[in-house]
Amino acid sequence: MHTRHLLALAAVVVAPAAEAHEFWISPDTYRPAAGGLVRVSLFHGERFAGEVVPRDEERIKRFQMLMEAGAVPVRGLHGGLESFVRPDAAGNAIMVYEGLERFNNLPGERFEAYLAEEGLDAIAQWRAENGQTGEAGREAYVRCSKSLLQVGSDASEAAVVPFDREVGLDCEIILEGCEAGDDGTALTVRVLFEGAPLEGARVVGVAAATHEELIEVYTDDEGRAMLTATHGGAWMVTTLHMTRTQGREDADWKSYWASVTFEIGG
Repeated sequence: MHTRHLLALAAVVVAPAAEAHEFWISPDTYRPAAGGLVRVSLFHGERFAGEVVPRDEERIKRFQMLMEAGAVPVRGLHGGLESFVRPDAAGNAIMVYEGLERFNNLPGERFEAYLAEEGLDAIAQWRAENGQTGEAGREAYVRCSKSLLQVGSDASEAAVVPFDREVGLDCEIILEGCEAGDDGTALTVRVLFEGAPLEGARVVGVAAATHEELIEVYTDDEGRAMLTATHGGAWMVTTLHMTRTQGREDADWKSYWASVTFEIGG
């Protein structure tokens, strides 16, 4: 099916109606057989509700599956709605999509609404203190997406296993571990920015089965946070990090949209 220590704060909230920004990798299975063909779609939207993004070779910096033996390209036709990869051995696999820089220019009011929606209060405060609240938001952005697959019959049927390998994305969410309990599955994630732990990052988790409910947590000083998954099936964890640009004439801000999709349960 296409689905597309520690916390400082955790809450379940209802997703607001807003402009869609999320970008994620959606394989047709998270548990393929070794040698089996995996069909992959890219989605843009909100919390598992979105539209398929046609493959655009001019916007792809890296699209590959990483396995113990090395990297395998995720192939497809320019403009196609699906890409394809065939993992040739059992084990954990990490699918990685790294996009080239793109640009977004929003009027001041819409940019402020975007900052509020995404919890980027520090950016809004800086703009207010510098008299820029009403000015347009000129933003460069990149996509940093991953999907975790368990290939072959040795894959655990209980829950995802840790995928704690760094893959070198500018902003990266790492699933460090999980533990099943009476209240659900505790997922430990770590957010890195340019290879270093990112403190205070807002991390959002959502299950495809209950996509209107979000779990929000914030990372600690080691970049870690914990989410409790109370539903099985496909999950997505996302974060957004925005920085001021220096010495650029085409953008005042740069944002890094990171996501990771995976499956809990068989």
